[in-house]
Amino acid sequence: MKKTLIIVSTILLTGCTSTNDLINSQDETLPLTTDLDQSVLNSHSKLLANSLNEVTLMDLKLDKALINPDGGGCTFTAGYSVENIHKSTAAFGPTPLSFFGYTFRGYGKPRTDGFLWKGIKIDIENLPKTTINRGQTTLTNNPQSNALSIEHPFKANVTYQITLTAWITDYIWKTKNNNREDRRDDNKYDVPQSEAFPTIGIELASSPTINGNNPCEPRPFVEPSPFVVRNYYKSQTVILAEPYNQKKEMTFNFSTSESKNAFIIYFMPGLAERGATSIPKNAYNMFVTGIKIVEKPFDPSHVVTPNPNPPCGNPGGFRCS
Repeated sequence: MKKTLIIVSTILLTGCTSTNDLINSQDETLPLTTDLDQSVLNSHSKLLANSLNEVTLMDLKLDKALINPDGGGCTFTAGYSVENIHKSTAAFGPTPLSFFGYTFRGYGKPRTDGFLWKGIKIDIENLPKTTINRGQTTLTNNPQSNALSIEHPFKANVTYQITLTAWITDYIWKTKNNNREDRRDDNKYDVPQSEAFPTIGIELASSPTINGNNPCEPRPFVEPSPFVVRNYYKSQTVILAEPYNQKKEMTFNFSTSESKNAFIIYFMPGLAERGATSIPKNAYNMFVTGIKIVEKPFDPSHVVTPNPNPPCGNPGGFRCS
């Protein structure tokens, strides 16, 4: 009973402490909470979040078999066997679709499936392509990438923490190590696994429309505009310790100076730099299983300032391709 009284008094006092004191108090009282009821711990966690003025705005749980809404504006071939192959429009495309109470769009036909996988599936790939310029033959990137847009309001002068949870698979490794009778994809790749890692980027956008000319083509390629302000686009390269089906949780922090109306998730393959003599062959599947957005007080440490000497006069600061 004394332990309970000590913890409650500590909770009541934390509202007047600094952030560091709050963390220290939490650490000091941790041994005393091991035998407390879980409801007390839950109340403590909620009080800590409220004292820091953090609000969870979105917490999508997609780790399940899901039926994609129909009518996204793209047509593709679907089916589980030769007997039921058919044309479908149940993928995210340029036409907005309502899903889990939010408005989604897609580029490259990201979609769910009620039987074969969990979450929203997004595919990428890069293979060499031979080009001839003035009689000279060179290898260039031949990439495929996808994107997913979700409408959501973002206010100015606050900080947003976006956490993306996803399972990521090296598709080349998978095709070389599967036990299926259908091994047609084995001949598509002459390497045992991908030669580069993928990149996941998130953009806070003024418009939910994903820019690009061909969102429904068989081999689409989309990437952020070279003119996007770096403070509203952040990316991470995904390093896989195991090539097959590894779960990743990625956190992106944005401190805003203006309002935005949507966020766009980009999934992009590894590319060769201009003038490279070899192209990194790589192909990945990403299954998005969770999206969480937390609003926090403005934190200036997450602000990215524009590059004062951007390449090619590009105000976003990205390398010109």
